[in-house]
Amino acid sequence: MPVVPGRYRMREAATHIAVACGAPDLKNQTMDELSQSADDGTLPVFLNGQLKRYRYRRGAPGGLLIRESLEVYGDDLNEWLVVNEPHCEFRFPVAVDASRQHESPGERRARWLAMLEKEQDRNGRRGGLQRVFEAEKMNHPRLDRSYMGKEIEKARRERAEVGSVPRAREAHDPFGRAVIRHGADDRLVQ
Repeated sequence: MPVVPGRYRMREAATHIAVACGAPDLKNQTMDELSQSADDGTLPVFLNGQLKRYRYRRGAPGGLLIRESLEVYGDDLNEWLVVNEPHCEFRFPVAVDASRQHESPGERRARWLAMLEKEQDRNGRRGGLQRVFEAEKMNHPRLDRSYMGKEIEKARRERAEVGSVPRAREAHDPFGRAVIRHGADDRLVQ
């Protein structure tokens, strides 16, 4: 499987870091440091081509073979460099999600509100914000839960200021319910 865009194989990353920091002969040491961070859980790693985070254990059977094929996102490597190699100026290029690249703050608030309402409809009100926060934090590691909650409340106020949208019967709804439109979120009401 090919490397997922924005990710680097650990061996490749270790080589880039060692060369960029002026110590190409220390690439094995850098590989050991990266794998130690992966074992500690401070460096998120993934198996080749997979999207689910992998819990790497150095002492596990086949651990040395597995670490050769582990992949790491560029932004996670950059955070690792800041902590572990603060004097090294090198940074990995980070892939930008094209679908959210031009998302305005208002669009982001509306998207978060739609995600929260959908989550609460599915699983109830308790813990909905936490579940949405955890899903969004995978894409934005520096996201703060309290900030997200405030932004969602702001989106609710913005939606309330717009006023109620007139109900229109939709011919494709066999139960005759009205559809209230909220941008990306469409809800059927009785």
